[in-house]
Amino acid sequence: MNWYYADAGKPVGPIPEAEFASLIRSGTIKGDTLVWREGMATWQPYASVQAASAGAGEGVSSTPGAPAEPKADVGAGAGGTSGGGFESVFDNAAQSSGYLSTDELLARDYDVQIQSSFGRSWELFTERPGSAIGVTALIGFLILVVSVIPYLGIILSIFFVGPLAGGLWLFFIKRTRGEAADVNDGFGGFGSKYGSLVLANFVPGLLTMLCVLPFIAVAAGIFIPFMISVQRGGGMPPDAPVLLVVGGVVVLLACLIVGIFLKVIWFFTLPLVADKGLDFWTAMGIARRVVMKHFWSTLWLMILCWLLFLLGTLFCLVGLLVTAPFAIGALAAHYQRVFGDLAPRQR
Repeated sequence: MNWYYADAGKPVGPIPEAEFASLIRSGTIKGDTLVWREGMATWQPYASVQAASAGAGEGVSSTPGAPAEPKADVGAGAGGTSGGGFESVFDNAAQSSGYLSTDELLARDYDVQIQSSFGRSWELFTERPGSAIGVTALIGFLILVVSVIPYLGIILSIFFVGPLAGGLWLFFIKRTRGEAADVNDGFGGFGSKYGSLVLANFVPGLLTMLCVLPFIAVAAGIFIPFMISVQRGGGMPPDAPVLLVVGGVVVLLACLIVGIFLKVIWFFTLPLVADKGLDFWTAMGIARRVVMKHFWSTLWLMILCWLLFLLGTLFCLVGLLVTAPFAIGALAAHYQRVFGDLAPRQR
């Protein structure tokens, strides 16, 4: 009996039984990897198939034939073509396993439960404070070191901050779900999702910078003529100081508003890549559309978490050992409530 499994959002197969077993042993096929073989009604996570097999005392129970749409899509993944593509396979798997498809996630509403998020975070923190503090401190320290290396900090940050931050997200998300999580999860961003995490961190930052450039150009258009006039001995007009101050404040506020807005709507891009295996562009789109439903409530949650970071910093940085994992845990709890049942795409 041949198997098919999902990898990087595409079906792979046919795979003979012996090779399929080898892929399981090597970790290529995990519990949440979507799999299908003849006799299955639809694609399912391997853990569900394994549980069904154990319950039956034999292989996956078979039903004659295979679902027409998924089977056609598998053919596409093996070199054929299919109009539906892998999305239809993915959506069928989502429905059969209790996950939501992307369309279903985007269609539903949700609540930003700030008190519940902080309550869940505190509950998990007090259960195992050592691991939460240790992993947060280690990843945070590495991000800081990479960022401040003279001359190379900017370049190194591009290639290391995204995967490190993605691993930290993954650690807290797994804890929120009640799954085992350790320091290895903190470095989980340096696997198959590495490239997407690099882009998920770099591209939103680049786009934010490009969006504030027009305001910086306006500021330059105001300031530069005055500076040239002063250098040429023409002096500064009497109302110049007021104009410069007002213009500077307006430009600064505009940059802050645009920067904060983009930061909020794309904030969950990294965890969507780290946890769900999405490509960075898809993750940015889903994060934006979901957050925009409750932008102000999400912003308030993020402000409270930022204040916790600030509070920890004021206590000689030592307070960060508590406030940082507490704040990140609250954000992870919110992520899990909003995005947790989105069907994963394997990489």
